[in-house]
Amino acid sequence: MIITSFILLLLHSIAGSTVIAENWKARPTGLVQSLIDSGGGSAYNDPTRGRGPKFSIPKVMLGFELGQVDTFSLATINFGDILSNSSTGKAEVDQAYMGHRFNDHFQIKLGLFPHLISREHYTPYFERVFYPKAPASSISLGNSTGLEISGAPIKDFEYYFHLSEACGKSVVVSTGQKGKNYCYSSTFIYHYGELDLYGAYGFSEHAGADPSHGPGLENYNLGFDLDFWFFRLKTEYLLGKNLFGLKAKSEASLSSQISYRPVERIEIAIRHGQGIHKNGPAKTTLSNTNLGLNIWFESKHKMQLSHTISGKDRKRWTGNGGFRDHATHLLYQAYF
Repeated sequence: MIITSFILLLLHSIAGSTVIAENWKARPTGLVQSLIDSGGGSAYNDPTRGRGPKFSIPKVMLGFELGQVDTFSLATINFGDILSNSSTGKAEVDQAYMGHRFNDHFQIKLGLFPHLISREHYTPYFERVFYPKAPASSISLGNSTGLEISGAPIKDFEYYFHLSEACGKSVVVSTGQKGKNYCYSSTFIYHYGELDLYGAYGFSEHAGADPSHGPGLENYNLGFDLDFWFFRLKTEYLLGKNLFGLKAKSEASLSSQISYRPVERIEIAIRHGQGIHKNGPAKTTLSNTNLGLNIWFESKHKMQLSHTISGKDRKRWTGNGGFRDHATHLLYQAYF
């Protein structure tokens, strides 16, 4: 916690909006996370982990935003892997893009950024109600370099069309071959007062080890997000077909969560998620129920305490993501 706070204060001291040329503004951005978690090794599909408390730094991200009126850009680097105990000594670019907003109906963006398939996957880290993702949510298409067009042609309706290189950052897609394997997605969002309805479809060509043959990964997503009074209700369904380019493998995730803020800086939440993994005739099911408490020390400093209760076929779960054992997380994070 002390190291995290020191890094944050150091970075925050240089943060702020800076005018670098007429009508152009640059602003540093960053995120720091410090985690204490406990649970059996099977919770992470890693038998070498003990049940006692474990300390790690999941994310340390630095970047900058640069923009002028309707032109915008963002670049962020994730240093979290370097600072963790299991460090590979390699930082990676999380997002890097630039774009231009022509009008309310049409906007274009080019670079590295996520396909907008699952809100569970692409919601910014600091805005997530729970630290662990729901079971099977990792089957979504990930970040990839490409082109996106978006807009709001009619009131309360948004569209996003994304074409990119193969989504090799997804855990269920191979690296692919540049200039040969592509990834497509389309997302539609409708706003009705405090209710958001959304749906998406994604496809990554030849998701297996051979970039020339085999089926591609398909994603289907439906969900809604509702704010009412001091409550927020969210439900999402995600289906992934042809995982790793294999027709026999598919996985689905259904999660619902409700959160309540009795006062401005405290949020209480509960989520139930269930994943179903199929490999031919074989099928396993995993359920995770999360109990969470979020406390804001300041608008950009937050502590998240959550406990995961696992069920169903938790000892035999063969899918992606989720926790096969009960686990507790205490996450401190801050951003600027």
